Amino acid sequence: MKLASAIAVLFLGLLASALGCDGFESERAIGWAGGIGGMGGIGGMGGSAGTCVPVDDKNPCTGLPCAGMVGLPGAPLTPVGTNPRSVAALDLNGDGKPDLAVANKGSGTVSVLLNNGNGTFAAKVDYLANLGPFSITAADLSGDGKPDLAVTDGSNSPTVSVLLNNGDGTFAAKVDFTTGMSPYSVAVVELNGDGKPDLAVTNYLGSTVSGLLNAGNGTFAGKVDYSTGPFPSAVVAADLNGDGKLALALTNYLNAAVSVLLTTCLP
Repeated sequence: MKLASAIAVLFLGLLASALGCDGFESERAIGWAGGIGGMGGIGGMGGSAGTCVPVDDKNPCTGLPCAGMVGLPGAPLTPVGTNPRSVAALDLNGDGKPDLAVANKGSGTVSVLLNNGNGTFAAKVDYLANLGPFSITAADLSGDGKPDLAVTDGSNSPTVSVLLNNGDGTFAAKVDFTTGMSPYSVAVVELNGDGKPDLAVTNYLGSTVSGLLNAGNGTFAGKVDYSTGPFPSAVVAADLNGDGKLALALTNYLNAAVSVLLTTCLP
């Protein structure tokens, strides 16, 4: 299948405030009418096999595709809540081992699983979220050096919930902050140059992304919405143009496009 591509650049009027870098320069939608390599994406229908990883110096990788799957260190299933939708991995209790936090859409909870150190996990501890937790991320939002949690509520209510870490891998009750309609995905991004981690939330039914500025203690100012393509779902933050500022890339679910929003600063 030949690659058919269309590139559209949309210049949007954006809100700005005296805070400085508080928004995004423009949206760039980059879309493709077809896939790469046919129905299976890159490499065709079946994709490509995995590559062997050397075990040690005496057992080097031959470069041939692996015949099987990577082995699991313990039980293959670790119970969490109902309909788990998203997972984040970070050291939540300060022991140097990456733990897991899972957003459970069906049960309205976040499950925290502390790492035993060998790839197995202690039994889940559940924390109440809103009706339909959809996307979760972990970062130090309160400035105390301990990773906190932010979780969106999917299509059930226009909120992102923040759960602050008590320092030992347990969490305080959620605090909700308003987003747009059907918040799907959340990313931590520094928006205004004050060194505090802010939040960016895609609003699926609102066709916007909400920027929420951090007060520095894990609470957030009222949202500022920026237009995107239709039905934005996933979002990621990275320095996409080499200016030292984090930008956003968002997938637009129904129009086969990715929107890029570049951070802009007031002079």
